[in-house]
Amino acid sequence: MSLNNLTKLLNQSSNLIDKLIVSLLADTSLHLSDLANIEMSYFDFQHQTIVVWGMGFRQRLVAYGEVSVGTI
Repeated sequence: MSLNNLTKLLNQSSNLIDKLIVSLLADTSLHLSDLANIEMSYFDFQHQTIVVWGMGFRQRLVAYGEVSVGTI
């Protein structure tokens, strides 16, 4: 997705949760199922990372960028 299309999608999002979902999917390339299982305690706001539990209960650390920071 182009940056222009991402900007349009963010602008069309009707609420903060929708914007956060779109920005995190774009910033992290997470699967929707991974994103659906994230809890607030998994965020490290200081380091801009999220602990994600994937298939086989494997843990990984995912960084997010400035677009998501502005939304969170």
